Amino acid sequence: MMAQRKLNIEFRENDSPPFNPQFPLDQYGHPFTLNPTIGCYFTCKYCYAPIFTAKVKHQKRKQFFENVAVQLNMAEKLDKQLDNLKILPQHLKRVQINESNEYYLPQVMNELKKQYNRDVMLEILEIFEKHWNSGNKWMLHILSKSHLILNHLEQLKNMRHMVQIEISISSIDEKLIRSLEFFTPTIKKRMETIQELSKNGIFVRTMAMPFFGNRKDVEAIKTQSFNYGAQGFKNKRLNYFEWKQLQSLNYNDLINDKVLRVKGRPDMMIEDLNEKSGETVLYNGKPKIMKVKLPHESSWDTYTKLNEKLSYQSHQIIDCGYSQLNNVDWEYIV
Repeated sequence: MMAQRKLNIEFRENDSPPFNPQFPLDQYGHPFTLNPTIGCYFTCKYCYAPIFTAKVKHQKRKQFFENVAVQLNMAEKLDKQLDNLKILPQHLKRVQINESNEYYLPQVMNELKKQYNRDVMLEILEIFEKHWNSGNKWMLHILSKSHLILNHLEQLKNMRHMVQIEISISSIDEKLIRSLEFFTPTIKKRMETIQELSKNGIFVRTMAMPFFGNRKDVEAIKTQSFNYGAQGFKNKRLNYFEWKQLQSLNYNDLINDKVLRVKGRPDMMIEDLNEKSGETVLYNGKPKIMKVKLPHESSWDTYTKLNEKLSYQSHQIIDCGYSQLNNVDWEYIV
């Protein structure tokens, strides 16, 4: 039996820059991540984020799933940071938003409106749009499980040349999903969200990360989401836990950290099912190698002597579907 949840929302202002630089970078990664919130009420049993917030903030799983902190001044901080980072090479101006947390929670959006008459994510989108229009062009990857992203449909339509939406789906079996995700929107709602975004010319990528099952199950996710209008697809196996153990966990055991960790399992994917998600582009049957500037220091996001922290490295040309959205030269990304 599930205990009564006490959900807490904290609104605060932070001094730290909004971007988190990613290091090292590979062809599947984004140079930056941005999370307007910390915590998520959706409570997916396989969520990896509590592992990392526990390391950084000494926060337990219960706190991650029952407490959400919203950074009110993120747009203001972002505006200044984008100014400082405008000297970056174009291919490094890419960010994944909601990478490890979910902004599009009804409780968060309702309280923001009620207490402050604000929408932090909308403010963030408007800052990115302003910088694009002034020549500082960034590509946004917005990850979500929530149909509430449609609250920003008009803004996303205006920014469809610089936005890719990534909808997370682990299985199309609703009964199975309810055994793995306590409070997420249904798969039907997520498919309808893909359909509405795609109908309005917005690029949608389905993220089967992690996917449940085998190749046949992954193909089913891809087929159905593409039927609803998705144009990109990416998958990855579960790597931190075991599906069988997760399915049997009740809510109390989950939030009290009674999850068995798997150690030493590398990320695995069914690569030939990926589409417009960072797969290598072949020229006459062979990959084409480019020399591009990439960071070689973990503190590469600092603003002093930034060029000294970048060096030319070999990278294969990869397909992320960018060329169908805009005519910007992203160097090794098409």
